[in-house]
Amino acid sequence: MQMLPIESLNDLIKLPSFVQTLGDPHLARKFNTGVPTHRKGEREEMVKDTFAGIVNSPGYKLHVCMGDLFDKFRVPEEDILFAADVYRLAASNYPDRQFVIIRGNHDASRDTQFKSSFDVFTQLVAHVPNIHVVSESALKLTIDKEHFVFYPWHPFKTAKEIAAEIKPPVGFFAFGHWDILAFSEDSSATDNLIPFEEMQTALAVITGHYHTPRIFMEGDTPVWVTGSMQPYSHAEDPNNQLYITLSLQEATTALEADPDKFKNMNLRITLLPTEAPIAEVDCLSLTFKRVSENKDDELEVNLDSFDLEGIFKSTMAEHNVSTETTNQLWGQFMDLSAEAE
Repeated sequence: MQMLPIESLNDLIKLPSFVQTLGDPHLARKFNTGVPTHRKGEREEMVKDTFAGIVNSPGYKLHVCMGDLFDKFRVPEEDILFAADVYRLAASNYPDRQFVIIRGNHDASRDTQFKSSFDVFTQLVAHVPNIHVVSESALKLTIDKEHFVFYPWHPFKTAKEIAAEIKPPVGFFAFGHWDILAFSEDSSATDNLIPFEEMQTALAVITGHYHTPRIFMEGDTPVWVTGSMQPYSHAEDPNNQLYITLSLQEATTALEADPDKFKNMNLRITLLPTEAPIAEVDCLSLTFKRVSENKDDELEVNLDSFDLEGIFKSTMAEHNVSTETTNQLWGQFMDLSAEAE
């Protein structure tokens, strides 16, 4: 896997300019850690505003949501209605545009006893002719002689199985919600890897799932990882769009010059063992991280590619737990996680 500069996107992918991609939105995600009481709910509204603004942007013939429309497979009803209303309005405003929403791993449950919020959303937009929800099988579209195939994440089928169900055209753009790395060689850890063998005629592969954008080559095929709609943590924001980490001295100096410097940022302040946290900062969230004066003693953990589901599956496989039981346990865990929110 040869990683390439993100600046090479247009030269390598050559996606038609009429295509709009929307990285994982994760609607209904909750932001609580370090959020000042008077700023509660603002970050959630920022996510909604960004989502609605992108979906309703003019100038495109094809819109693709890359998966994980929702943060969990069960979210509050008002968030489902919000997503459906935004898409129905956009579809009405732009009747000649095709809207494709790919199901991601956060949108589905492996426990068939429960209907996911994504399923409810699907029913709410089912009557709209230019909205296509991709959840059970791949979808092919041709627009202005350009070919596109969209592949869903599936709770009970592997990426290869989904891809094998359809014969793609020669020269097409493949969209999905795939893994680019496996945590082990166990079959369950590779279930969602990009199925390159089944897409050999693809001009390029575009995938969501990972929250930091990147580009790489797999053989002769360029792959674009779109990243999420917004960064949702410090690890996902290398360019400091919404998240910034500063030393206590750096933060104090900046605030003395401008008390509103971090008003629309999530600020993390690193503290040496002898330093004390500052009391109040007007920001989206304020957190602190203890660091050592000796840089060699610090452990940097990057959670960008952290995949809890992948780790869970590979751990179960190491202990010889069957795939069926593993899927049932994961579904129950997701149910409990949704109820805890």
